[in-house]
Amino acid sequence: MMKTQIYLCLILLLNFDSLLSQNINKEEYSRALSYFATGNSFNSVGNYAALSTANNTLSASFYFLDDNSGMYTIDVQAGASQGIATLFDQGELNSNVQLGFSYRWAFGEKFVGYDAVTRSKLHRKIETAEEEYILKQIELLNTIENPKLTAKEKKELKVFIDGTKTFPKGSIDIALNKEKLKKFKKINDLYIKISNDLNNNDGLAAILKSKGDVDNYVEAEKIRTALKAKRDQLIKQIKANNASDKKNRKKKAMYVINNEKLIDEMNIKKKAAKKSLDALKPLAVHLNFLSFGYKARNNNFIRFIESSDSANQLKPINYIAHNFNVSYNFITNVKNFANNNFNVATYKYLSIGANLTYSDNQSSLEQVEVVDTRFVDSGNSRTVTKTQKAFLGDYQEDLAGVNLFVDYYSFFSKNSNFAAIHINPTIDFKENQKPVANVQLGLLIPFSKKKDQKSVVNVEIFYRFKDVFNTMDANNTLLNRSIVGLQTSFPFNF
Repeated sequence: MMKTQIYLCLILLLNFDSLLSQNINKEEYSRALSYFATGNSFNSVGNYAALSTANNTLSASFYFLDDNSGMYTIDVQAGASQGIATLFDQGELNSNVQLGFSYRWAFGEKFVGYDAVTRSKLHRKIETAEEEYILKQIELLNTIENPKLTAKEKKELKVFIDGTKTFPKGSIDIALNKEKLKKFKKINDLYIKISNDLNNNDGLAAILKSKGDVDNYVEAEKIRTALKAKRDQLIKQIKANNASDKKNRKKKAMYVINNEKLIDEMNIKKKAAKKSLDALKPLAVHLNFLSFGYKARNNNFIRFIESSDSANQLKPINYIAHNFNVSYNFITNVKNFANNNFNVATYKYLSIGANLTYSDNQSSLEQVEVVDTRFVDSGNSRTVTKTQKAFLGDYQEDLAGVNLFVDYYSFFSKNSNFAAIHINPTIDFKENQKPVANVQLGLLIPFSKKKDQKSVVNVEIFYRFKDVFNTMDANNTLLNRSIVGLQTSFPFNF
């Protein structure tokens, strides 16, 4: 038993760099989700755009994570022929547009495992780039104290200094010099005044001498001497500061120019390592979600009322259907997570849930083509034909219902970028209607980039059996009620 535990620990240490905790960041979620069938399932997770020929829709999903392993998702879906750009038209929800919001909570222990050796090397490249920058920065600071510049470097330095009015430190030096110049001017003006008075027979000196006020004369001389000394000191300081400011500006310019080059060099190395890290495929994933959501869909179609007169047989219908959903989602390629067996198996994705609906019965109506023909000449030899799709049957609104579904993907290989089988049975219980069961079988083929093996597009060929037990008493056979189609999704990270 002890050997088995040690063996399992060694497997984890040697093979996986894992994130086994209550919190996995958005980057890890997004990277893990991009490697399996996002966009094709009924209740998908992840970022994706998807196109389906099953119901002629174009859809997109975006999610955001909070700090408590919660995922907020926004879903947009519309008729593929109309696109998803025009969601509202004259204040009303556009035809066949669906907007959805959901909250997914990842509960229990979550596991995303990577190749520890490869991941460690990539992290080390990022750290090395930062360490190299620090060493080169120190070297740069030492170099600029005694610069030996080439003619080209001197020219580059001059252009930089000329193009920069001042640096922060230079601004302080200049401000201090201006204050000293103001003080110097006041002292100098006073010095000149006293000097003039002492040397002027009509001034202060003559008055003081004539009165025999020797003490005041001597005091005035002392003041003048002190002012001269202060003035000379300020002159020296101003000259020194001007020289220092010029030297500092030159040093700072040299530092800024070369430091920017070092930063660019470091960022290039870090970006390359980060790109490789982002493209690193998870070896093992084990995630559980509970999902709660709401969707509103605008069912916009033409109803064909066979019993009405020809002028009133085509009636436009515009109805907002509501959908509240709850589901359990499970993603794994770990053999036995409960028993700490993290050996890689084939990817599996399972979603089980229910939709509580308040809608109409458009889906149970028969789709027909209505052809209008009119003559455009007097001889009735030329006609213009207009064809449009309409729905025939007993149309009802405000019907409560429940839709139960199972959505299951199983990949054929441990490499999740290989083909997968998709099984999606559903059963609808709707007011005033018999239960209707549908089953979709599909083959999912992800296409990926050659270098990083990240899924670029998922293509699914499917066969949908509608109303398997013919509870709607249709006249055509099961095969004639079925749909063969293609749907694609484009997983992405941001």
